[in-house]
Amino acid sequence: MIIAVTQKGTVSLNDAISFLLNQGLSKGKTAATVEGYRAADKLSRAEAVQFIRNLKQMQFQLSARKVAAVPTPTVPAPAAPNGPVSPTAPASSVSASAVVTLKDVHIGDTLEATLSKLGQPARKDASEYGFTWYVYNQDYSSYAQIGISDNKVVALYSLSTNWSNNKGIKDGSAKSEVIKQYGNPLESIKKGDTRFTIIYGKDESGTYEIDGVYVTFFYDKFQNNVVTGVQAVAKPNELALEAFYPKESPALITAYEREAFDLANAHRTKLGKSILVWNDTIAGTARKHSRDMAARNYYSHITPEGKSFSDRIKDDGLKFRTASENLAAVRRAPYSPIIAG
Repeated sequence: MIIAVTQKGTVSLNDAISFLLNQGLSKGKTAATVEGYRAADKLSRAEAVQFIRNLKQMQFQLSARKVAAVPTPTVPAPAAPNGPVSPTAPASSVSASAVVTLKDVHIGDTLEATLSKLGQPARKDASEYGFTWYVYNQDYSSYAQIGISDNKVVALYSLSTNWSNNKGIKDGSAKSEVIKQYGNPLESIKKGDTRFTIIYGKDESGTYEIDGVYVTFFYDKFQNNVVTGVQAVAKPNELALEAFYPKESPALITAYEREAFDLANAHRTKLGKSILVWNDTIAGTARKHSRDMAARNYYSHITPEGKSFSDRIKDDGLKFRTASENLAAVRRAPYSPIIAG
């Protein structure tokens, strides 16, 4: 409460908690949410010192940014060892600069405001972060995923042309322009006591920490490395995921499968191709192959026994004229979609 008051003026307890979480000053005890904050627990001296340390570090970072229209706090800020503490942006926004805008939605927007702009999503998916993806796939030419937690926007994802960046980066921008604006991408992210090295494969993406948001730009290796998608995740939510792989759940498996299918269709639409139609049987064929690769630690279209994907399709009783299979092993979602006709 003291920290929030010095930055914002008079606030309620829940507002103070949201402020600390949104600004990255705290991660909560069990989760980066008001409920996971465990506000009723006693505060230890070590925790109090850590709050002050986090505050000083955050103020140092904010001092290097140009933050416009900062409200004047109603309670005078006390003097700090290195000078007065400056007020920060309102708690309703993680990033005052709105580094990524997707369909006129920003990280920090309320769920109510988001629904008023976009309407109800076609689907709500689980995510590895614990928040809920609101999936807008009604029009594949403007595909969007909006991450919602505690009725706030905490993540954005799109590979369509419906997003923008406050530095002028957009779908189709050159990779060199991203590097010109932001430099080389992060090599790692430290979460708690663990440092996670970021694997970029063949440099198909680059992740940056910008204004309290982790932003990943995706590049099309077949189109001269132009930007072909973006993901933005609020810093508290990214840091709260202290594992390389999420815990498996039926909801998360279904979400990955449906999103992989949606992303294929969104990209096909961008290329002027026809969209694919979901088939439960062949989805099951793909799912079994993914599980088999994970269980037996191999990565191939051919099983250790020599079976190809066409053999697996036939084994499941499907008839087809042509078929193709894409294998993808990514950081959080190995999957094996099969396309058949």
